[in-house]
Amino acid sequence: MNAHSKPPSAPPPASPSAERTPRRQHFPRAVLWAAAGLLVAILAVVGVFRETEPAPRDLSGAHLAMPIVFEDRADGAVVVRDAADGDVIRVFDPGTNGFVRGALRGLARERKRREIGAEVPFTLVLWPTGHLSLEDTATRASIDLSAFGPDNFAPFVAILNAQGEAS
Repeated sequence: MNAHSKPPSAPPPASPSAERTPRRQHFPRAVLWAAAGLLVAILAVVGVFRETEPAPRDLSGAHLAMPIVFEDRADGAVVVRDAADGDVIRVFDPGTNGFVRGALRGLARERKRREIGAEVPFTLVLWPTGHLSLEDTATRASIDLSAFGPDNFAPFVAILNAQGEAS
């Protein structure tokens, strides 16, 4: 080395923070416990309300409540009977009245799930407002038939009219 040359420089000293092991920051435990508690509370509330049966609908304000039984015939027709005496009120021919069949299919699915037979009557209800509903007292399900328009409402009005003519 000559006098003008500099000795090789040493690496700069490490900073004090670089010498420490990096520490992981933890999420605050209180927040985790609060979130877990909230989740448990939500699951408990959902579980309670899911298993609760809906209250039966009060039919005392109805203008008319007609207990009826629907039965499928082998030829595909749907027969509507008076639940009190078994008399035929109306027969819907095969391939007709798709809304009636769809409404009954939905109600029958829930009955099948609960192992309730077709012999338990439905109640066709005419309300003072003019609305018509089909009530399933066995499952507490209800369909507001008026909400589906006059074309879908008409077959159920025909059941009421046929029953009125028979009386």
